[in-house]
Amino acid sequence: MKFCGATVRRMAFAEWSESPLRRGGALSTQSGRIAAVPYSADSRLETSEETTPEELIAAAQASCFSMSLARELGKLGISLQQIHTIAQVEMREAGVDQEIISIHLLTKVVACGIAMDRMMQVAEVAKQRCAVARLIRAPVRLSISLKHWVKPH
Repeated sequence: MKFCGATVRRMAFAEWSESPLRRGGALSTQSGRIAAVPYSADSRLETSEETTPEELIAAAQASCFSMSLARELGKLGISLQQIHTIAQVEMREAGVDQEIISIHLLTKVVACGIAMDRMMQVAEVAKQRCAVARLIRAPVRLSISLKHWVKPH
């Protein structure tokens, strides 16, 4: 999809309710691929079956970075087989609030035609060009592993 300077809008929807038995809600996305996913206040700092805003930020960061890295490698003509990124969002309590203190991207790349030092340079550029990373004030750390792939003839 080419933007050509056009503004693209994406939406998500969240509902929240409180009762003596439950404080929580459900969220959905415009595409419908995420629909009525439960979230709650209790799930933010505990292990839970429900999602959290921070988990969604991790998913957005991992997918945005992977797409950005694929685009940067493509510009160099690198043969890419796979990118697998895990985003770890670290948060802590800050008084009565919570804050995201860092995001760590752990990325495995299977590609041919690029050395590890060059891969790190390209990954740093991809990180800087990722729209989600530019939105987040917390530092984003990056760890890359590279597996060389022999492209079939």
